Amino acid sequence: MTDGGSTSMDETSKRSRDADEGAFFSKSKKTARSPLTKYKKSDEKLDKIMYIIQEMKEELIEMRKDHKEYREAIKIRILENEKLRSEEEKVKKENEEIKKEILRLRTSMDHLERGKRERNIVLIALQIVTNRHPNPKRYSQWCE
Repeated sequence: MTDGGSTSMDETSKRSRDADEGAFFSKSKKTARSPLTKYKKSDEKLDKIMYIIQEMKEELIEMRKDHKEYREAIKIRILENEKLRSEEEKVKKENEEIKKEILRLRTSMDHLERGKRERNIVLIALQIVTNRHPNPKRYSQWCE
């Protein structure tokens, strides 16, 4: 009986031990495999994320450089515009001075023209009075 009992007990304990070991191995296999695959998958995902982050950093650096260049270009344009405005103001002042000079010259030319006409009238009158004009009747009303 002892043998039978021990065998039955041994078998039962062996079975339970095999079941426990099987369960242990199956659990350990699952736990051993799944974390590794999870780690591998998470490492791959992490690598992808890190790669994306690195690309974004590079793009950000390029964007900052582009933005800095853009700001510098804007500053240069602003300076150029200021120079052009000052030159434009100078040209406007010069144009005003030229217009004033033209007006002055026109008035002086008008005076000269009037003087020339008056001189011609005086010469014609002298010619008429001295009887040297070829057609004195034409201008005779001026002499009266």
